[in-house]
Amino acid sequence: MSIAALHLALKPCFGSTGAMTSVARTPFRCRYHTAGDISGHAGRVLDRAPPLQPPAPGSRPLQIAVVGAGAVGAASALWLARSGQRVTLFDRLGPGEGASYGNACSFATYAVHPIARPDTLRKLPRMLVDPESPLAIRWRHLPDLAGWLARFLWASRPSRVAEIEQVLASLMSMAESGWRPLLEESGADSLLRRRGCLYVHGSRASHEAAALAVAEDRGLGVDAELISAEQLHEMEPRLNRSLTAHGAVYYPSGVHVVDPRRLVRLVVEEAMRRGATLRKADVTALHQRPDGRVELRSAVSPDAETFDRVVLAAGAWSRRLAGRRGPPLETERGYHVMFTQDHDVLSRPTAWEPVGFYMTPMDDRLRVAGTVALASLDTPAPQRPLDTLELAPRHAGPRPRPLRSPVVGF
Repeated sequence: MSIAALHLALKPCFGSTGAMTSVARTPFRCRYHTAGDISGHAGRVLDRAPPLQPPAPGSRPLQIAVVGAGAVGAASALWLARSGQRVTLFDRLGPGEGASYGNACSFATYAVHPIARPDTLRKLPRMLVDPESPLAIRWRHLPDLAGWLARFLWASRPSRVAEIEQVLASLMSMAESGWRPLLEESGADSLLRRRGCLYVHGSRASHEAAALAVAEDRGLGVDAELISAEQLHEMEPRLNRSLTAHGAVYYPSGVHVVDPRRLVRLVVEEAMRRGATLRKADVTALHQRPDGRVELRSAVSPDAETFDRVVLAAGAWSRRLAGRRGPPLETERGYHVMFTQDHDVLSRPTAWEPVGFYMTPMDDRLRVAGTVALASLDTPAPQRPLDTLELAPRHAGPRPRPLRSPVVGF
């Protein structure tokens, strides 16, 4: 294995931004895992993954490049540095940018249901025309999406959904233990708030139907509670009662982050204290040599650098480095808008289930996220998802004021 994406237990669930992946081949001798890759045999794959070990006495540490200093890259770099490897971390923007900044700020370990599922397909026609839909598609990009959409449809079969749910539950069960030592050692645990999270229902029918979903969650090891409207308003008294009159699902294990960029930077700083090196540079090419080592070229150096291993953790940008035969990534462009929160509108992340947006309190600010667009990396942001987010806080009672321009995360 010469190029690896080490984001099984390391990957946090910061919310709805990032790259979407599915099964593929790659031009490198590569091991990367997605839910699609390992469904049906998750236990065997996870059991087979060896723990990180320090170099054996008398042997040299591995020279490892980590491409991407977001949440996945930062966690990978720190774990590798802790195991005694020599780590160089590359990012064109610096730590904690892109999707690791522009997200819903939530460690959503309860999120064990894939987006690709039969009920998503049933909702899709309405989502494409509803002005408050969380989804937008650039129709000019549709030919490029065709292959990915076909795999999305194939993954939506009920039998496949059940397999993927088991895989996601296995991965999510390791997320907290995988992140805990990194956050404690770096001091980033001070940025966490352990208050759970709410999914608010928009109708009596959806609230009643959620009883089955709660049972499914519990069957997958997720702690979930169906609560009444009265219980909901006791927990979040500033919610608009006329729009939240049907109750919610409460996930007690939900944890949110008041500053995701700062969290990632603290983890990177700890990796650097353990010997890792940070380069603010755009990696432009990877080439595998006959001996299995990898040559890496960046925009700041005319000469290639050679590494024993490369961790490719650049999110949606990884496709350009992995090549045509790499994992078939498509870009899910996520958006958020920041609002003032002078009067503590919310105390915990709260999702509005009918349209899928997510409101997260961040000290004196409120971040609203959850709308996405399927489009290329270079396409300008469409207006409709941003308009939807601007309207979202009306569900939170006294409407907060927008604080800054909308942010796009990849």
